[in-house]
Amino acid sequence: DGGATIPLRVDTIVISTQHADSISTEELRKEILNKIIKQVIPAKLLDERTVYHVSDVLFRNNFQYR
Repeated sequence: DGGATIPLRVDTIVISTQHADSISTEELRKEILNKIIKQVIPAKLLDERTVYHVSDVLFRNNFQYR
């Protein structure tokens, strides 16, 4: 492998995003897990010990955040 480090697993994933009123935080987390994380990170690197931190900010047209 030419000295390359081969990852064994992913310990922690941190994602921050904005979302509209039309999607709940729980639905947002589900969508991020299925449509982003599982599409980008090989399944063999994710396990029951992987920690997911999804930080959400409710985006409003008048720029008020929660």
